[in-house]
Amino acid sequence: MAGERLGTWKLLSGQLTNLSTNLYFAGKLIRQKQINAYGGVEDAAVVTDRMGSVRMRTNSGTATPDPILQNTRLYPFGEELSPATANDRDKFATYYRDNSTGLDYAMNRYYGSTLGRFLTPDPFGGSAKMGNPQSWNRYSYVIGDPVNRTDPYGLDYDTGDSPFDPADPRNVGDTSVEVWDTVGGTPVDAAFLGWGSFYTASNTPPSRNFTVQSREQARFDAMLGKFLDDALAGAIKALFDPECAGLFRLPPGTSPIAFLNGLVKSGSLVFGDRGPAVRTGDSWRGVAATTIGVLPMANGNFSGARVTFNNNRQGAFVNYHGFLGLSNDQNRIVTVIHELGHAADRIYGHNASDIKDGQDPQVNEGNSKLAKDKCLK
Repeated sequence: MAGERLGTWKLLSGQLTNLSTNLYFAGKLIRQKQINAYGGVEDAAVVTDRMGSVRMRTNSGTATPDPILQNTRLYPFGEELSPATANDRDKFATYYRDNSTGLDYAMNRYYGSTLGRFLTPDPFGGSAKMGNPQSWNRYSYVIGDPVNRTDPYGLDYDTGDSPFDPADPRNVGDTSVEVWDTVGGTPVDAAFLGWGSFYTASNTPPSRNFTVQSREQARFDAMLGKFLDDALAGAIKALFDPECAGLFRLPPGTSPIAFLNGLVKSGSLVFGDRGPAVRTGDSWRGVAATTIGVLPMANGNFSGARVTFNNNRQGAFVNYHGFLGLSNDQNRIVTVIHELGHAADRIYGHNASDIKDGQDPQVNEGNSKLAKDKCLK
């Protein structure tokens, strides 16, 4: 189970009385037994759509001879078409709809289907992703896309992509394929149709440039994307501190946060293989990321920079092996700030940051220690 509600009990006359019981199969509600407003028992088979919304309950108990207990029609954001059916039960996108308020209980906060938004801001900071401005609205429901996304816990929208776990039996020997539209490097037509389902090149639109990759690789790439999203969010939070921002000397009107945002928007943050981390004695050496200048200018600077984060499975961006005494998540934040300094130097000159240039491992380690000391507190 993953937080599903198995039943509801109420203390009556000193005893716990069961008011409802839910039965799930493969994470989906399939049967619900409950006492209705008239004291009768509804023992209903439940039909849900692909978003988890209950669309129909069919009677198999004694409450009513009518075989259809509930036939629910919903607008995309969960508001019910007239005539509305009874509340105090699961209704929209796995949420429980309260009869007194009409609000949907989303485990960590309440959702208003008539408003199409949550009533309180998102308590999970990791759901605000640097590369997706829609996610910066802390009250929005699934970044405005209720037809394709859900948010079962009221924390972050779910696209059906689970983080890559090599121990997950679904990833062992997985030969199913994933088709990604590689235009712009964005997976537009990901074919997550259930385990074992796949597209083939023959049934995809011929006008696009598609590549086929294993589902295992797709899940690993999704994990890397989350690592980078979390690191960018952590770096932005750190750069609000004047001591951390003081590592940079950018042109007037350009803050380090705005500079980082510009790199994200221009597609200057990419992934590439920078080799595995190597153990030497008791220490590890590896490359987490590299930064180069692009489009050189006459003054010796560059008009842009490209930061490449290491996507090697044994690389430092995946596992830092306790570098600087920090966790992997903390080290990724340090890496973003470290490389942001190199990018500033490439574009604005070598005095644009306190991050020193050079290939010497000791210099690079010193850069990371400086970013740690100034930005992680």
